[in-house]
Amino acid sequence: MLNKLYLINPRELIMSKISQIILILFVTIIIITNHTEKVLSQEHSKTPPSTNPAKPMVEQLKLPNYDTALDSLDYHAPLKKIYAMVEVPDINWPWKTDPIRQRKRIEAVRKLLQNRVFARDIDNIAKGSYLPLDSISWPWQYDETNTEQLITTAHTVNDDLLVETLPFIPEIRTCGLSFTKITDKGLKALFYLPLLKRLWIETVEPETHPLPITDKGIDLISKHPSLEGISMRNLNITDNALKSIAENSTNIKRIDFEGENISDKGIFYLGKMKSLRSLSLSRRGGIPIDTIRPPAPITSQVFEYLSQCSDLAYIGFNFYDFSIEPAKTLLKSIQQFKKLRMINFRNTKLHPLILKSLCDLKTIQDITMLFDNYSVMLEFDEENPISYEKVMYRLKQNNQVPEYYLELEKPYFDEFYSRKWTSSDGRFMHEACFINLKDNQVILKLKGETKEITVPFEKLSKEDQKYV
Repeated sequence: MLNKLYLINPRELIMSKISQIILILFVTIIIITNHTEKVLSQEHSKTPPSTNPAKPMVEQLKLPNYDTALDSLDYHAPLKKIYAMVEVPDINWPWKTDPIRQRKRIEAVRKLLQNRVFARDIDNIAKGSYLPLDSISWPWQYDETNTEQLITTAHTVNDDLLVETLPFIPEIRTCGLSFTKITDKGLKALFYLPLLKRLWIETVEPETHPLPITDKGIDLISKHPSLEGISMRNLNITDNALKSIAENSTNIKRIDFEGENISDKGIFYLGKMKSLRSLSLSRRGGIPIDTIRPPAPITSQVFEYLSQCSDLAYIGFNFYDFSIEPAKTLLKSIQQFKKLRMINFRNTKLHPLILKSLCDLKTIQDITMLFDNYSVMLEFDEENPISYEKVMYRLKQNNQVPEYYLELEKPYFDEFYSRKWTSSDGRFMHEACFINLKDNQVILKLKGETKEITVPFEKLSKEDQKYV
């Protein structure tokens, strides 16, 4: 038997060796990549601690001065718009240089899109863009054919979704969790957002779309190191939640609350906050105005507590009753407001002495009064300073003064409105209250009397003409 002779082409031998080497390198890369992804996944799948896990990254970022930016903006703008106007800082985000993190980020964004998130530029980010996100939220609306039927896309948004996605979008500054299924536990994931400034946790229909957030959840999120504003509407929280905010945070500047479970005690805690600049309090909305409600646990005593907030610039009340005659100490405390610029009373009963004391504050630039769905907004400045007479005259012009208020005002009418009026030649002088100007005739009510007199406008002194 002859031995077979096999001839091997040297070129084929070299190509075979190269193929083996490439195969070994490819397998090695896959093993390293899988190991890296596993470590990264384990790192972010852990439940976030009560401190910020992204803190090392925060320390490397050059963050903008939000206080300066917000002070320069229009204070009348809605809070969402204010934060949107502050630009996201130009940061060398880690996913720009880390392909694995970028891929995980795209996966996280696509998962949010599957759960119908609302966010600007999110479609481009899902396609690979390095653009930063500024906010995320979930939309809701009422059915056009049935205004009592609420439509929400957030029914699949739960604690697990936040834990799986938020670690890869740390640039978020505003977050809306309205109508989601987030619980106290899920709020821990918000500590993956080092830039978080504003948070909305709310529902308009707690019976059909409840949010299982309690005092424990608010206590947790109030410890977020960068949070500046929080909106809590129709949650199952009590005065203890406000106590946690007051004790845990030195950064929170804006608080919006709507519900029935907060009392004067909760506002007492907020009165100790030195950072608070804006406070909006409302009983539950969406209820007909003529509905008889039980007395609110919040009284006019809150003005005394809030006067201790040295930087408070805005207060708003909705569906409260402050019509009981206030104590002198309360009226005196109102004068301690140093920076109060805007006040907003919606469907809220006021005692004339309280409104008069607020109008005596020379810092007030904007006052809004809304009764029975009709509102009057008045603006003032140094050239046109606020006064009780101006406010009431505008309200009366628009027939926006409720009967209860006119009755309460009667005993104080002369005290609030009377002043000295002088004729143009200086021969006549009367203590009287301005009533109206009609057909160039000034109608006055003499102090201490019910009698009204009419004086031609040109017969008044120049100072009185300017007043009119």
